[in-house]
Amino acid sequence: MGFGPQLSLLLWKNLIVLWRSKCMFLLELAFLFILLPVVLVVVRYAPKPNIEEQYSFEPFQITGDSLDINRSISHIRSIDNYYNCGRDVDIHLGFSYEPGMDKLAFEIMEALSERYSDNETMRIFIHNFTRLETMMEVLKEDLNDTREYMCSEYIGGVHFQSIRIQKGKSQPQLVYRILMPQKTNIRTQSHDFDLSLFWLDNSPGSVQADHNQIPGSPPYWQRGFLSIQFAIESTFIEMNKGPDFMKDKDFYLLRVPIDKSSTGGIDLFLKAVLVLWLLSISGIMLHTSKEIVIDKEAGIKTYMSVMGLHPLAFYLSHIIFGIIKSTAVMVICTALLSIRVQYSSSLLFIILTVLFAVSMVFMAALFSAIFKTTQLAQLFCMVIPILLLILNHQLAPAITNVWLCFLFSLNPITAFSYGLAHIINAEKNMIYLGWFSIFDNGTTQFTIAYSLFMLVVDSAILCFLIFYIDSVFPTDGSAKKHPLFLFENFWKRHSHQRLNKMPPVDQTDSKILIENMEPENASIDEADIIIQNLSKRFGFWGNLAVDNLNFRAYRGQVTVLLGHNGAGKTTTFSMITGSITSSGGYVIICGRNLEDNLDDCRKVIGYCPQHNPLFEKVTVREHLQLYAGLKTSTLNGPHGRNILNEEIADILDSINLRASIDIQSQNLSGGQKRKLCVAISLVAGSQVVLLDEPTAGMDPIARKEISTLLTKIKKDRTILLTTHYMDEADKLGDRVGIMVNGRLMCNGSPDFLKKKFGTGFILTILCNSEPQFFFENIEEILTTIQKHSPDAYVYRSNRFPQFSIILPISDKRHFADLFDELQFEKERLCIDSFGLSLNTLEQVFLR
Repeated sequence: MGFGPQLSLLLWKNLIVLWRSKCMFLLELAFLFILLPVVLVVVRYAPKPNIEEQYSFEPFQITGDSLDINRSISHIRSIDNYYNCGRDVDIHLGFSYEPGMDKLAFEIMEALSERYSDNETMRIFIHNFTRLETMMEVLKEDLNDTREYMCSEYIGGVHFQSIRIQKGKSQPQLVYRILMPQKTNIRTQSHDFDLSLFWLDNSPGSVQADHNQIPGSPPYWQRGFLSIQFAIESTFIEMNKGPDFMKDKDFYLLRVPIDKSSTGGIDLFLKAVLVLWLLSISGIMLHTSKEIVIDKEAGIKTYMSVMGLHPLAFYLSHIIFGIIKSTAVMVICTALLSIRVQYSSSLLFIILTVLFAVSMVFMAALFSAIFKTTQLAQLFCMVIPILLLILNHQLAPAITNVWLCFLFSLNPITAFSYGLAHIINAEKNMIYLGWFSIFDNGTTQFTIAYSLFMLVVDSAILCFLIFYIDSVFPTDGSAKKHPLFLFENFWKRHSHQRLNKMPPVDQTDSKILIENMEPENASIDEADIIIQNLSKRFGFWGNLAVDNLNFRAYRGQVTVLLGHNGAGKTTTFSMITGSITSSGGYVIICGRNLEDNLDDCRKVIGYCPQHNPLFEKVTVREHLQLYAGLKTSTLNGPHGRNILNEEIADILDSINLRASIDIQSQNLSGGQKRKLCVAISLVAGSQVVLLDEPTAGMDPIARKEISTLLTKIKKDRTILLTTHYMDEADKLGDRVGIMVNGRLMCNGSPDFLKKKFGTGFILTILCNSEPQFFFENIEEILTTIQKHSPDAYVYRSNRFPQFSIILPISDKRHFADLFDELQFEKERLCIDSFGLSLNTLEQVFLR
């Protein structure tokens, strides 16, 4: 069956469960019901924003000399006030240069020192370093020694990387770096050159911190950065154009005007949207992870996989429902809030929040794939988003660091926060943000388009991780795949090539005599199940649960596996179904190697496990329709709805479950649930039927119904079952194999096993004595029998008034005389009747 139809079937099932779980659905939306009134209040009563008109600045002069030292601009500290610590200061400026640059570097720096020499309160002296590393060490040492008092000996340093004077056609070139400490206050650990002090929201385009002629932060003026930069470049220009080139030329700096903006209004609520929206879908995340893990804990996922389900379809069926519910929540909340969001596209805002919700649902599903228990999965659904929220708040880089933003946006919360920041800035700057502007400034900023893209990428990555982890590290007992299974087509051989290279099937275990196996009359072409040298070891040093197992099961026959608890029967079934991988050997299903053709093999398998993998809120009819659909391509089976309904009716009539066809499985009795599991294994014409203790927990009448059904339908099917009821195995089994410690000890028809391993004949006697004399009567009868069969002994005597005696086969020639005497002494021995039968499978099994 294709992936799409499987997904459709599971969505249909989830819709039924949702409709029958209305209270739980409302509980999922609890945070929505709490949040909605808050949103409505904000939309209705949020104050109008304060509009700030465009603000322009006055220019100020820069000279790159001693005049800059004492120049005060607006409320910004002057350079000498910043450095002199209340006294006159001689401060140094270090410089270094690349090899060959020494002469020109000295010339530039001496001219710079001359420019600042005639200031009385602060003089700048240059200091030469031949290597950049040496200068950096001195600057760091100076900072560490003096930074607590902010009175450094050095203002900073200059490193010249390339200096070229214009000669002929060669163009002048000046490449250099001005080095100043990032932090200046060791007590507060403040960052002077931190854009967050300039842009209040740490992003270009947001409201600026001050209205001075030059921004107070970063401190490019008061630290002398701008003045030194202008001095160096003015000196370089004079070296190329002549000493008089810069005379009589005044230079001014003019701060870019601040555009019209708004503050207040709905801005504060938008900043809280990230947390509020996360809370609103938290119930959906918890419920999604819970539903997935519950199905895994109940064995439903593994069982459905055996019946042909693709694992990713299982997860996506829950994820899609989580997405639908979270999308509804996001659309309602965001659409209401968009009424007050004037400068952003409502559709853009809604899609951003929906993509965020989608990624968080995928994250919840990932936790359910990683953890075995509902409690752990839900715990991580609560804790991890909180941790990611904290990491986003503490570590997320500014949007100007585009590539680093891409890296941090692998966290869906960070990707959403960047997109939300653009919407907030659009409201503040009163610049419309629509679909045609989502890529604006894409080379210099992490745009909202990038946020949308990364949310999609995050969902895709999470989906891949769910599929990969569930395949390689399953937590529900499913078969593990190789870590490189995605590339297996490069080395995978076709199944028929492996079959051709396999040695002939050996029907005997190497450790068991061939005499214990009855020769088979059927053709190998009729063997739908071939087990060859199959072994399973749990753990590297564990014991073998299945040890070199070999047998065949034929079409038209019921093959029974007997064995005590722990003999390896269920492990064998799990390997045949592909639920667990074998440690060695082969399983061939209908001519296909199971390891290479798992999906194809599962299409013909019907399986009834020991447990009941049933959906509590799904009816009997819906279960059968669902599993019939998994094996075919449609909800109505391979031949249409009418044929499927007839097949379902026939199966349910045979096991007396027709009256419960529309009852939910949670309301069925234990025996009825077992009947339903058997019916599921048979529906849609399963060619290979595997029944693991199908009648456990059934009453005798129900067991008889199952036996009658299996006898009726075995003609065109291969049936392999396990049971602890010896009479059931004797009646149903065309061939019976007995397993001990993972090995097949014997295999053949019930009659063959009885003759081969039986202890003798069973003489059953019905007494008419009084109960208090029953055991005395048994002793007297046994004494009479032992005259003819000295080795006879009592086999069963706890079912008054009946008991059984075992007669050795070797005494068969004396049976006629024995029966004559019993008949003659019938009244004296209080015998009502007696009968002789061959030994039972139970005796064979116990032996």
